[in-house]
Amino acid sequence: MKATKASYRVEIRREREAMTRLMSAIREWLDARRFEPDTFRCATDEESVTFLIGFGTADEAAACAETFRGRVDPATEGSPPSPQIPG
Repeated sequence: MKATKASYRVEIRREREAMTRLMSAIREWLDARRFEPDTFRCATDEESVTFLIGFGTADEAAACAETFRGRVDPATEGSPPSPQIPG
């Protein structure tokens, strides 16, 4: 992954049982498009899994959010990546 800061963070939340399938789908999607996220983090609780993926461009973030029914966090534009989330 690149060492640059993420300007646009995508949050994708699902039921915890979907974690492995979703992680594989995201990785395959990124590879097929040759997108290299700046950050890729995962947090879980008893019921859900949340992926936080940082992109350097709004277009990449929007495409990811649309594909995986996530959302782009508008507050992340121009901000540094979030600290590692314990998982």
